[in-house]
Amino acid sequence: MSHGAMMPRLRKLIRISLILVVCAGMQGTILVEALFLIHQDHIAEHHCVNRNNPDVQCDGMCFLVKRIEDAHGSHDHASLSMRAADVDIRAIAFSYTMIPVAASTSNEYGPYHTGPVPDPPPVDIFRPPWMS
Repeated sequence: MSHGAMMPRLRKLIRISLILVVCAGMQGTILVEALFLIHQDHIAEHHCVNRNNPDVQCDGMCFLVKRIEDAHGSHDHASLSMRAADVDIRAIAFSYTMIPVAASTSNEYGPYHTGPVPDPPPVDIFRPPWMS
């Protein structure tokens, strides 16, 4: 093989290896967060630092922050607490369940209504310009 034929292969290999390195760097945090969400009840009951303090409701977030800190080796507590809050928001979003009408009381809003329907947006807010 000539030098010119090896260069495109080498570039492709470098691109693929850089993509793998970036993906591998993200996997550590994603794996920690996923395992936390799966085992959050057990973690809150057995591993939470605040489990004996009824005034603090962290639900194991202290344990998550500690594990993310261990995974990254970083002590930037502001970004770690934001990361824990992000996981908490995702946990709330994924735990929302909808009840089919057949299993719930009948209502007039549709087959998967679980709460009050918000008011529709006002119609007269948008007024396009007049063209003469």
